[in-house]
Amino acid sequence: MLKLYALKCKRGYIRYSPDSGCTCVGLDKAAVFSCPDQQELAEAQRQAEAAGMESLRVVELQIMEKDYDIDN
Repeated sequence: MLKLYALKCKRGYIRYSPDSGCTCVGLDKAAVFSCPDQQELAEAQRQAEAAGMESLRVVELQIMEKDYDIDN
């Protein structure tokens, strides 16, 4: 199982770019981080707070890989 971390807000997840800042998006567009204490994650949280995004929290995403039969 792979664990990734994302920043979640009241209306979705945070997409973060050092150049363009933070926006609220769906999970498929969210910024994900390999470590919960990564510096970039902390910076994303600071920028999201400054942008007025509400109910910010770090969430752990657990990804399990298994084979999928597309014929069924």
